Amino acid sequence: MAAELLYHRARTGLVGTILYPLNQLADRFPEIHRKRQDEYRGRLDITRMRVPILDCLWGDVLFLSPIHPKKICKLRTDTGYPRVTRTYFEVDPDQCGITAENSVIFRHEVFQPEQMVLAKSDFVPFDRELIGEYSEIPAKSIACYRDSFSQGKRPLVYLYMPQVLYMGVLSFDDLPVIEVT
Repeated sequence: MAAELLYHRARTGLVGTILYPLNQLADRFPEIHRKRQDEYRGRLDITRMRVPILDCLWGDVLFLSPIHPKKICKLRTDTGYPRVTRTYFEVDPDQCGITAENSVIFRHEVFQPEQMVLAKSDFVPFDRELIGEYSEIPAKSIACYRDSFSQGKRPLVYLYMPQVLYMGVLSFDDLPVIEVT
């Protein structure tokens, strides 16, 4: 598992060869935009929060994980959820133009889901050298998965896990694809 890579879930029904942030989908692919908005049901306000450093909206970025998807799938099964198979794009930041000018690392240490403000202290400018520091699942995430399972709820997949927020689009034409269970 290469710590220098980032990962983005390759959803079924992708159209074209470009991944767009949520807000850009509204004009290009309204039906896909509506489906993606459904994922924020009951918490749509989060898409309008301002992302520190990048000074854009939450819905203006693509979310990439520095945590290998196998670790997240293992967390799911270790906490009682059924095994699922998912497909992910492997993203090399250098090849995709991900830089400190267009991306940040959301450390996800301070943010609480009920908050409507993102603390600047929870963000650092993107630096490829830092990816390895954020490639493990935090204990807080593990606890949330356990709590969600014990309450019969679906967990928010990346809650309290660091993510790279990229203010741009990604061509997935040439991205390697992996399947994890």
